[in-house]
Amino acid sequence: MFNFKHLKIASSYANLSNKSTLYQYCWHFVISMKQAVFLAVLAIFSIVHAVVPWAFDFKLLEWRIQELKNLKDSLPNDPQLDKVDFK
Repeated sequence: MFNFKHLKIASSYANLSNKSTLYQYCWHFVISMKQAVFLAVLAIFSIVHAVVPWAFDFKLLEWRIQELKNLKDSLPNDPQLDKVDFK
């Protein structure tokens, strides 16, 4: 659950190993907060969609796929994201 080398590993996935630790931390913070906000909003919209199925149509799925693609752009060397077939 805890990986004290996570920042170093994530930075290598993002090709940021040559940057300062402060830069890596700030970069990680921004990426993580963007994901947190996206997922929180998606959760709310998903609840609305569960109650009102015609709300958002298939947009929620499209948004999730697009966000995974954006994350892959930020972390091009992440082996977890390599498991997803991006078309």
